[in-house]
Amino acid sequence: MKKMFFFTLTLLLIYYIFTRSPAKENLIAHVNNDNIIYLTRAKTQDIVELNFEDYIAGVVYAEMPASFEVEALKAQAVAARTYTIKKLASGTHICDDSTHCQAWKEADESEEYKKVAQAVKSTDSEILTYLGEAISAFFHSASGGKTENVKDVWGGEEIPYLLSVDSPNENTLMSTFFSEQEISYADFANKINHYTGKKTVSYDLSQTKNIAKFKKEIKIVSRTEGDHVESINVSGTTFSGTEFRNIFDLRSTNFTITLKDKTILIQVKGYGHGVGMSQWGAQVMAKAGKDYREILYHYYPNTLLEKQAYQKKA
Repeated sequence: MKKMFFFTLTLLLIYYIFTRSPAKENLIAHVNNDNIIYLTRAKTQDIVELNFEDYIAGVVYAEMPASFEVEALKAQAVAARTYTIKKLASGTHICDDSTHCQAWKEADESEEYKKVAQAVKSTDSEILTYLGEAISAFFHSASGGKTENVKDVWGGEEIPYLLSVDSPNENTLMSTFFSEQEISYADFANKINHYTGKKTVSYDLSQTKNIAKFKKEIKIVSRTEGDHVESINVSGTTFSGTEFRNIFDLRSTNFTITLKDKTILIQVKGYGHGVGMSQWGAQVMAKAGKDYREILYHYYPNTLLEKQAYQKKA
């Protein structure tokens, strides 16, 4: 009995030491007194110690083309800084995996990096707030003409600063604004069945008579305020636009479907989830003479741009 007690106690001590170690705490703590942030490199799991503003410069360098207008880069800097502050405040560690945090790129001696670093410096410590707190400053490449209400993409309640707004003329600057995918009916059905794990489409689509039947079973049911596909029904099963985008690896949920004789044509506008700031939309606005404040207030309505001292380590 005593052996079991000491064994259990030892395990608890090991767990406590590991979970409360300084190295682990540094990953989830707020920016410390010296404005240092700890970044986990996703590929190697190495932890890099960085000055906070240098980290933000690396994010902007990775997330937005340095060839963009300076005002667009400034808007991206504020969005990236706000997004990071919000992440840290929620106790989440920071990494360079763009699917979890934000992409990040090391500094170099190029003129491109110097341009980005200067844009970041000119917005030093500025963040967007709503009711006194840093906002969730989501951003994406291009909305396809109108951004999304966050609740239409990820569910939950409406957020007053992540509402659908117009984002016109992205296609005039972005060469990859339009994309398409053409797929046979059989391959289309196979992808659907693989995703659902069952015979959602149960009949042989190598036969023309079956294709005619299947055409009647594909229908876009609803669209969001941002004109993205909200739901689509295939053979009696309804998929969200986001699910359908993932199944067919589409660049966005802003798509249309054309049912041809032997193939299905999916035509897509824009790139990304559509929530928050459109980066190409920001570039359009910057080229039209708008400054970064106007860009940010357009894509994040009801917010306030302000300087905020970095939160100290708890």
